[in-house]
Amino acid sequence: MKNNQSGDTLDYVMRTSFDSLMMDTDRTIDEFIVFTVDDEVIEIDQGTGERSKFIDGMIKYFESIEEFEKCQSLVDLKTIIIENGD
Repeated sequence: MKNNQSGDTLDYVMRTSFDSLMMDTDRTIDEFIVFTVDDEVIEIDQGTGERSKFIDGMIKYFESIEEFEKCQSLVDLKTIIIENGD
């Protein structure tokens, strides 16, 4: 049985990351900020290939809870990210 608190935390992180990435795709290309907590910013550097891997993980999560519109938005974002140097 899945720990509900950890599931809630994962959901919170995924939704917050989604909102952060989708808020401004032009900014996301330059600054791939996936999460902010207080003064701490979690950003994935360009050119590492980790940006598309992170998006893949988000797609799998949103597929698992059947939020397919978010999945499509993430697929579109991933295409843009790869075209601009992942």
